Amino acid sequence: MNDESLVVESVSFWFLVLAVVLIFSAVIFVLYVTQKREAPSSSSEVLRTVFDSPGELEGSLDSAERMNAYSAVLGQEPDVRLGRVVRYSPREYQSAVNEISTQFRGGKVISIDLGNMSFRQAARLVDFCSGMAVASRGWIYRVTDQVIMLSPPNQRS
Repeated sequence: MNDESLVVESVSFWFLVLAVVLIFSAVIFVLYVTQKREAPSSSSEVLRTVFDSPGELEGSLDSAERMNAYSAVLGQEPDVRLGRVVRYSPREYQSAVNEISTQFRGGKVISIDLGNMSFRQAARLVDFCSGMAVASRGWIYRVTDQVIMLSPPNQRS
C-alpha cells in the first residue's frame, strides 16, 4: 500500500509538471503570434526602431554641449569668427567625416545640418565633431535640434 501511494503521488506530480509546461508553452505561443502580427514588416525596421531613436541624438548633442561649455576657470574663450561658413547637409556618416575634418583642419567654420541623416548616424557624427573640437581646442555649438556649428581653434595662439 505504501509503494502504491508513492507511485500515485509520483504520477500525479509528473502530470502536474506536464500541465504547467503545456500552459507555459501555450502562453508563449500566443504572445509570439500576437507580437508577430503587430511587428514591423521587415527586420531593418525592427533594428531601426531599437537602435535609431531621437534620444540617442539628443544625448550626443547634450554631451557635446557639456564637453564644450565655456569655463572661466580654464581661461578658454570661444573664438567667434565672422566670415564665410561652409555648410553641410550630409546623408551618411562616413562621407561627412572625411570632408568635415578636412575643412575643420583648414580653419573653416562649419555648419552641419543633421536633418537628412538617421538619428544613429547623426549621433555618431555629433560625437565625432565634439571629440574633434575638444582635441583641437576648437568649439562646437548647438544652433538648433538639427544643426550644429564647428569653430576651429584660433590660429593666432
